[in-house]
Amino acid sequence: MINLFEYFNLPSAELYQSLQLAGNNHPTIVIEDDGFLPDNIITPYRYFAHYHPEPTKALYFNAVKKPKYWEIDGNNSEAHIKDNGRTKANIIYKMNYKSRIVERVEWLGDNNNVRYIDHYTKHGLRFAQTVNDIHGKSIMKTYFTKEGKVVIYENYITGSIMLTLDDKEYIFSNKAEFITYFIDQLNVDTSKIIFNSLSLPLIAIYNRKQRTHGYLFWQEQVQDALPGNMVSILESNNHLSFKVIVPNKLEYARITTLTKKELRHKIKQSGYLYQYHRKNTFTKNVLTMTNSDQLPHVEHIIKNSPDYTFTIAAITEMSSKLMNLGKYKNVKLYPSVELNKARQLYEAADIYLDINQGNEIMNAVRSAYDYDHLIMGYKETVHNVTYTNNAMLVSEREPDLLLEYLHMNNKEKETALKKQKSQANEVSVEMFNGALDIIKT
Repeated sequence: MINLFEYFNLPSAELYQSLQLAGNNHPTIVIEDDGFLPDNIITPYRYFAHYHPEPTKALYFNAVKKPKYWEIDGNNSEAHIKDNGRTKANIIYKMNYKSRIVERVEWLGDNNNVRYIDHYTKHGLRFAQTVNDIHGKSIMKTYFTKEGKVVIYENYITGSIMLTLDDKEYIFSNKAEFITYFIDQLNVDTSKIIFNSLSLPLIAIYNRKQRTHGYLFWQEQVQDALPGNMVSILESNNHLSFKVIVPNKLEYARITTLTKKELRHKIKQSGYLYQYHRKNTFTKNVLTMTNSDQLPHVEHIIKNSPDYTFTIAAITEMSSKLMNLGKYKNVKLYPSVELNKARQLYEAADIYLDINQGNEIMNAVRSAYDYDHLIMGYKETVHNVTYTNNAMLVSEREPDLLLEYLHMNNKEKETALKKQKSQANEVSVEMFNGALDIIKT
């Protein structure tokens, strides 16, 4: 049995974590390597480049190689390489990772479009480079061994891939053909494959022409009809058999309704498993993570909650408007907070107040969920509805209702927390494994 993911995005990471927590440690294959994957994940790049790096540090922003006399200018959210004040490259940090760690460097052309991108791993190795045309459109990507030799060359114009092994070149007309070859080289049990995409992973399963039980873990949303590929796998009755596993309750009901009655037995309801860093103790410690000073009615909430402690943190410097909140005895401010300190703040809080306008920082709401916070906020600015109990969201025009929720007694908060976990589709190990026909003895 293997897991086959195209990308290790947040949905894939959530499924991977659930599989691990359920005791399923079979191989996980990820097609697109971003350089920051868990160590035990297999990718085409890691396999063919024999990537087994020494445990070196990631690349810090001010260690990026640059021409002599050019300067690096950066803060906690972004950095740039400059020549006499003119930006020559953008340094992109790895999101929700350690502070100021480089994921890629985007080098600019004369027209300020990105001409090529250097990609780095969590060990600080430049493992790939993407080349763009003059308009900033990607045309090719090259992957390197740790010695700097080309191992994989992907042409985005033709779709072809060239693999170099032991001074021999192997040409594949498309990525699906390449992935099929790659899986065949692994010598792993593919009689059962868990996948979460109807694109490349499914095509690879079809191309291999081997008897396989496929389990599509559906983490997207259908529209007015089932996707054609989903209908095809449900109707498959040859050497390939499939089931569709749906973790979201509403999506499960929608898909079941849209599926022919004689095929509905192939649709299984599931969910996710979560590992909490701590247990909520229902203290009156409240946390908000923000890079914006737009926190509607925050002073009203603070003034009317003298027995609550409000911690507000940002990864950048704070404006005078936010710093002015420090005049209240029950407010603690943390500008330019580092990741380790942010974890301490999550550890100390039991309520997450999601009221900041602008973008979410540091995957804040999911992090609050993982620290077993009761999450509440405004409907207009909610940053992650998956992990927020809908009943704990109010209109910005109703700050007093938000105060009522904030001031609930512990029993009411415990009930709201249970509903929050139900909305996040939390299930038992038995239900999770059962949907995948995994029997533990």
